[in-house]
Amino acid sequence: FGTICIFQMVCEIVKISLSTAFSLIPADVAPSPSSLTSIAVTVTCEVFYFSSCHVLFALHRLIVIVFPQWKAVWEKSTPFAIAFCVILAMFKAYLPQYLDPNLYLMFDRDWISWFFTDSPQTGLNVRSARGFSIRDFSLFFSLKM
Repeated sequence: FGTICIFQMVCEIVKISLSTAFSLIPADVAPSPSSLTSIAVTVTCEVFYFSSCHVLFALHRLIVIVFPQWKAVWEKSTPFAIAFCVILAMFKAYLPQYLDPNLYLMFDRDWISWFFTDSPQTGLNVRSARGFSIRDFSLFFSLKM
């Protein structure tokens, strides 16, 4: 359990630090939202967000409470479960760009938030995110999950 806690705290600290540092860059010198630097920062933050291991906390509770006989096996396999979680997070973070090269998260400095770029397949961009319809809301979260 301690390994999961340490990894989760490192992920949270790196994600918050990177997001904060990136948002503090003045708009006139900040890289454009479509630049490789911006996309790399966004993907890295998303990987750390997903890798925070909330799923592993739930799995740990399930094993300890419901299947206590598997606790020893779980403790030995925790580092592998964390590695699998990181690999899955990386796959999930890069998947939108594999589906559509123009689909990625971008940082909006006015809203200080991350939004998907405009793409013909989604029709969702910063302008529509400011005035959500039910369709946009469900599409945004289905893509984010």
